[in-house]
Order: sequence, then structure tokens, then C-alpha cells
Amino acid sequence: MSNQNFSNNPFIQNPQDPNFQFNQSVNNNYNPQNPTPTTAPGMYSGGMPPMNQNIPPIPPVPPMNPKFPPMPPMPQNKSGIGLIIAIVVVLVLLLVSGLGIGGFVYWNNLQKQQSIEKNVSVSINNNLEKYNTLTEQSIQDLENLSKAVSSVKGSNFVEDFIRVVRNNKNALTQIEQKHQDLANNIDSANQELVQEFNKNLKKEIENAKQVITSSKILYETAFCYISSMNDLDKSYLALPPLFNKLANSASSNQDYINITNQILDEIRKMETASQATINCLEQNPNFGSPTLISNFKSAQQDITQMKQGLEIFKSGVQNNKINDVERGSKIFLDALSKLNSRRIDQSSLPDMPKETEKTVNEYKQRVSAGKKALEEKKNQILEKARR
Repeated sequence: MSNQNFSNNPFIQNPQDPNFQFNQSVNNNYNPQNPTPTTAPGMYSGGMPPMNQNIPPIPPVPPMNPKFPPMPPMPQNKSGIGLIIAIVVVLVLLLVSGLGIGGFVYWNNLQKQQSIEKNVSVSINNNLEKYNTLTEQSIQDLENLSKAVSSVKGSNFVEDFIRVVRNNKNALTQIEQKHQDLANNIDSANQELVQEFNKNLKKEIENAKQVITSSKILYETAFCYISSMNDLDKSYLALPPLFNKLANSASSNQDYINITNQILDEIRKMETASQATINCLEQNPNFGSPTLISNFKSAQQDITQMKQGLEIFKSGVQNNKINDVERGSKIFLDALSKLNSRRIDQSSLPDMPKETEKTVNEYKQRVSAGKKALEEKKNQILEKARR
């Protein structure tokens, strides 16, 4: 082993170093009283053992309890605690972040849901308000119509009754149109839930409108019938004065012809009014009975025969044909006699005041049931909107 290997070791001294000093304090003398050699094992008494120059000397042993300065306290291993804290912080942040995102999503969805529910509720309530306003006003109008019919009295009963019936017919037409307009306007909603409600609302409007429509048709038929009958009566009542005038007229042919023409005009009016009455009854079979229609058709034949006989009478006067004058007179008088003896039973005609009151009550019942059904449907729709 080369000596270079120990040249840098602080615990080994190189004997070849000029500063090397051997410890001279070692006692190498032999004491007979103490046979224990005072030399270290492996040493010869009286001096140094023969040294092998190839073996380095044994270095001095350092003391067992060296007085080194106290070591600084070992730093605590904070990396583990820091990692735990970091993990906890990350987990907390993730949890808070998750709750924040989830909370925002929940809040956003809640806001949207509440907005949808509010829009649906507002649209439904607006349509319901229109429906309630229309029906309440219609009930008042119908009650006024009933009062108007019941109040007709006096000597001008027919004229006043015709006027009231005409006004009621026009009023019912307007009420019917208002119902139809509302039913048409509610179809413009975009929300699916509102459209579902509007379908039910439209059905209830149509259900209430049917009562108005039926009453309107009844009044239209009544107005047509009464007006036609009034025209028929007026023309019929105009005949007796003309007959007297014809009987008391001068004997000239022209006077006969002029009066005959006046009578013919009134008979034609009777014929037109009678046909109009028949048409009114045929258009609404529920107004009166089938027997009433057949009676008017028989009266229409009498009126037509009166017209034919009077035309023959007029031709005989113009042509100085006594036979035609006599034949025409006979046809006319026979038809007039049958018409006078004919009794038309009008007991099957509806009682308009009672029918109007019936219309008001039925309309109220349908509206009341409709409001209840719509309120239930509204609650169902709003429940769907909350989901």
C-alpha cells in the first residue's frame, strides 16, 4: 500500500513527515515486581519493535467522549404535513368549487324554472281574465234582453215586440262574435303549456257560445216570423176597404180596373209575406210544429187562388167578357172564404220571454262549470311548469 493513501488522512501521521513526533512518555522499562509489561502488546521491551517500513504506524485512538459542540436540533420533516395540508386544501377547494358550480347550476335552473312558471301563469291569468270579463258582461247583456222582452205591453204590442226582437237579435249576434273573436285570439301563444291550457279555454268559450248561437237563431226566426206575419196581416186588413171601394165605385171600366189593381197589389204582398213565413219556419224546424208549416202552406194556396181569380176578373172587365168577370169573381170569393175560415194554430210557437230567461240560466250554468274546469286545468299546468 502506498504511503500516499494516508497523506491526506487527518487521523494518521506520516513518520516520514519532518513534523512527526513519537510519544516519548511511554514507559518501556521492565519492573521485576510488576511482571506485567508496560509496553503495549506487540511491542518489545527496551524500545520500539523492529518496524516494517511497509506497514504504516497505528494512528492514535481518539478519546471515547470527545467534547464536540452540541448539534443543532434536527429539523422536523414538514414535507409530509405540508403534503397533507396541500391535499386537504385542494380537496376543500374542489369541494367548494363543486358546490359553487353545482349551486350556480341549481340556482340558474331554478331561475329558469321560476321564469317559465311565471310566464305560463301570467299568460293563463291574462286569458282567464279576458274570459271572465266576456262572460260576466254577456250575462248582464242577456239579462237585459230578457227584461226588454218581458216589458213589452200596450196597444202597440206587435210593433214594440218586433222592435225588441230585432234589437235582441242584433245584440246576440254581437255577443256571439265577441266569443268567436276571443277564441281566435288565444291561439297565438308560443308556450306549449299555455297552448295546452288555451285548447281547454277555447272549448269552454265554444261551449258558452253555443247557447248564444241557439238563442240568436231563435230570435232570428222569431223576427222573421213576426215581421212576415205582421206584413201578412197588414195586407189582409187592407182588403175590406178596397172591396167597399170597388162596390161603391162608378160603373166605368177604368174605375174597376184601378181598384182591382190595388187589391191585386195587396194580395201579392200577402203572397210574399206568407211565403216568407213558411221559409222562416222551414229554416228552423224547432220554431213551432210541422203542423204550423202545413197550415201556412194551405193558406198560401188560398192567397194564390185569390190572386188568380182577381186577375181573371180584371181581364173580363178589360175585355168586356161577362163570363170571365163572373168566373173570376167566383174563384176569388171562394178562396177568400176558405182563407177566412182557416184557423192557424200558433200555440206551438215558443214563448220568447221564457226562452230568453232559459238562455240566461243555461249560459250561467255553462260558464260556472267552465270556470271550475279551467281552474283545475290551470293548477295542472302550473304543476307541470314546476317540474
